[in-house]
Amino acid sequence: MRTPLLAIFLLGFAAIASAQQDAILPLNTLRIGNVTNTTPDRSDMGIGSVVHTDIDLNTPATGTGTISNVYLYWNGDTCPNVAKIKFFRRSVDQLTMFAERGPFNLSGSGVIALTLTPAVSVQQGDLIGITQLTQCGSPRGWSPGSKTNGYVEYPGDVTGAVGVDAQWISNDELALWGTGIGTELTSWAIPVVGSTQGGFGSYFKTALQLFNPTNKTISGRLVYHKGGASGTPSDPSLNYTVAAGQVQSHADIVAEMGITGIGSLDAITPSNVACPIVVARIYNDAGAEGTSGFTLDVMDMEGQDERLLSINEVAYLVTPADPSKMRFNIGIKTYFDGATIDAEIRDSSGAHRSSMQKKYPPHYFEQVDAATFFDVALHGSESIVLTIDSGSAVIYGSSTDNTTNDSAIQFAKPAP
Repeated sequence: MRTPLLAIFLLGFAAIASAQQDAILPLNTLRIGNVTNTTPDRSDMGIGSVVHTDIDLNTPATGTGTISNVYLYWNGDTCPNVAKIKFFRRSVDQLTMFAERGPFNLSGSGVIALTLTPAVSVQQGDLIGITQLTQCGSPRGWSPGSKTNGYVEYPGDVTGAVGVDAQWISNDELALWGTGIGTELTSWAIPVVGSTQGGFGSYFKTALQLFNPTNKTISGRLVYHKGGASGTPSDPSLNYTVAAGQVQSHADIVAEMGITGIGSLDAITPSNVACPIVVARIYNDAGAEGTSGFTLDVMDMEGQDERLLSINEVAYLVTPADPSKMRFNIGIKTYFDGATIDAEIRDSSGAHRSSMQKKYPPHYFEQVDAATFFDVALHGSESIVLTIDSGSAVIYGSSTDNTTNDSAIQFAKPAP
């Protein structure tokens, strides 16, 4: 999963280009905001208030660490004390400012580089914003593809907490980004793990194998987030160290952490340390009769894992054909920004049966049976339609045979 970050800032303006062009970023480089080498084609919305604040929703901090440098495209003449750089933490539809720097003098049209003194400590998933304080110049952005969270704009110099107001959300991307030094990040994750008694005499466990293909020892920690609650940094954790070339095996990783129940697992890795190759298996332990289950690919939290659904995506699940023979659960896992989800269940002919909207905070996990989720009994071969209104989430359906307790998983994915 972890690859060297051979990112090149092609900034197009001599003063910045001479310092940044062809720069190879080290492995522990931390980024926040929309890094671009494309010249923006528009100013921000400018909602009628001279003083206004733009907050990027599209590209959160890639890890935990400090941001020391910020870059932005600006359109204007010499503008003294015109802008502040702000940092926000998101919880579903609420953004809370936790740091700001400035005001800064901005001059000319093009890329402007700012040094933050002191540097700002951020957590993975935090957001960056800019406040314009006078009627001089404007931040710039551009219109990207259709899959973007865009940015939100507010009148005034925003401090404290604000809601994500759809009235002032733009699909454009702000040309605003920061860099610094990362200390750690959530590099991979498993959306559902457990060591728990299930129905019909089942007992489900999670096996984990960690393989280190490098010639150096690698390490990190596994953090367990229990179901029905938002995860916190103080949740139960287990350190791992894997020697060069070693395969490390855990037959029941959740029980090894001293836990029973069902939840999710995040892997926290130092920013300059490689990730292991991970094999995860969820299985029913039938004792002398053996095991049955499935292998689960872990989530690549550094890449673009297609199972992590984002804003405006519509995805689908299908229920078992015979609910008297197969039980069916729905699982929801959010990460850094939480999610608002519209969910609808339709019968086998496509007719509407039930629908609802659900909101989940960041780092939240739940798994419930589908009948409870929709408050209707399953008839068999229903389709479930899931629309991400805000944030992002992994959504899956888990089916288990009532006779053998053999289980399978399907992840909600958009239609081809």
